[in-house]
Amino acid sequence: MSTIKSSSENLTLNADGSGNDVIIQSNGSTKAIVTAEGSAGIGTSSPAFENGSGLEIRYAGGNGAHLKLTDNASGTGATQGLDLYMFNTQAYIENYENAPTIFRNNGAESVRILANGRVGIGTSSPTNKLHVKSTGAEQINLETTGGATTILAIALKNSANTWQIENGRASNVLSVRSSTGGETIRSHANGVTAFNAGIALGVGLNNTASNVLSDYEEGTFNISLVCSGGSAPSQSQQGYYVKIGKVCHIHGQTSLSGNSSGGSQMKINLPFSVTGARGAICIGLNQPLKMATNGEYMNVITEINSAAAFVVSHVFNGGHTHLDWSHAIGSGIFSVAGTFRVA
Repeated sequence: MSTIKSSSENLTLNADGSGNDVIIQSNGSTKAIVTAEGSAGIGTSSPAFENGSGLEIRYAGGNGAHLKLTDNASGTGATQGLDLYMFNTQAYIENYENAPTIFRNNGAESVRILANGRVGIGTSSPTNKLHVKSTGAEQINLETTGGATTILAIALKNSANTWQIENGRASNVLSVRSSTGGETIRSHANGVTAFNAGIALGVGLNNTASNVLSDYEEGTFNISLVCSGGSAPSQSQQGYYVKIGKVCHIHGQTSLSGNSSGGSQMKINLPFSVTGARGAICIGLNQPLKMATNGEYMNVITEINSAAAFVVSHVFNGGHTHLDWSHAIGSGIFSVAGTFRVA
């Protein structure tokens, strides 16, 4: 038996018996229902949920099922208050007021969206489109389970092009790409960062060509001395080089055990071909090497004057244009160091 009972100021609608619903109808059509399970439906006689119970609002006449919340400050107009609605399969949360929309969790504010669209996480006064603030050590994680080669990227886009920071295309690297120039920067897992085109140093922010540091390279090469006259047995020893762009610096050692004739020129092999521009290679002795002709110790400098992979130079000593080598010369160890421009 169903009853409607009024007691003082309370109105009770009761559907007696197990499994009976409370139904509100108009002109023979159900407008609202409270089911025996505790769910409520407006515009539907059979509210349904994935689990538990709740309130379902349905507009069967077209698009737009709304749950509207207003108060004394917001007013009661169609475009006032907070509106949660479904329209053409799309879900909307709309605050019609010129005021923030605030999300709270565990008694505290978590996210705030200002009326101008700025979003604050951890701050109630965001100063940019997205403002994340923390009082402790935090990080923002972007994670994919698509495998090691799956691209995970942050796109930075304006009306002209798109820049993209990604972890994809090669294993264990972080890349910066542009929509027009492809990959420009790659940082490897071991900490090495590679630049595809170069680095412009001290030439202005808009410069893309002049004085560009196009590459950096370091390595080893074999140093040897060769004389143009007679024979000068030398033992090749390891040298080191650092090349930055077109400028190469070398240093290392080699040894010499004498020369069979005087009036010779020396040539020193280099790791790269030399341009026509002049550079300087300095040669010094780690131990005295005595000259048979005048008894002086050798103090030498050579200069690059050949656009070749070998530098052919006079050796200067006491005003002489070349060094007179002799059979009587004992062995000596040369230190070689200098800088030149690569062809």
